[in-house]
Amino acid sequence: QRGNNNAYCQDSAISWLSWDHEPWQQDLFAHASLLTRLRDENPALRPLRYARLGEHIPNASVMDWYDQDGETMEVEQWNDPRNRTLQYVASSTPDKEAFNRILLVVHGTESPIDVRLPEIDGVSRYVALWSSADERPSPVETVHKPGDVLALPGTSMRLFRAE
Repeated sequence: QRGNNNAYCQDSAISWLSWDHEPWQQDLFAHASLLTRLRDENPALRPLRYARLGEHIPNASVMDWYDQDGETMEVEQWNDPRNRTLQYVASSTPDKEAFNRILLVVHGTESPIDVRLPEIDGVSRYVALWSSADERPSPVETVHKPGDVLALPGTSMRLFRAE
């Protein structure tokens, strides 16, 4: 070897990898696989362009922001350091792809919290797609109505398809 210690040059225990995954690694792989599939299935998770608040840019995805009570976020709430929970609805660009809306709820404190799903024109239900609180992604897609109150554990995210 003459000093070449690169792993590809070694055929010994120092470079061997175990392909037997621990349960937590299998769970992580299941989450990553599901999120990749959801991104592929939901155009709203693949924005083509972005706009700033109040701007209208052709072909930009539309994002609407809500607080934990399901009300539209106001400027003061953005500047309040105590506000650690928000929801956003992203809509795809229907002239470029199939119309699709998603709701992502982000809760950033250790304490559990109740969150009211926003009531939005054209949305009659939210289909739960993923939760960061699950050890392993659940294959069951539960349905919630706009205005429903959900209990979220600390530091968690929930993803819904808005229909």
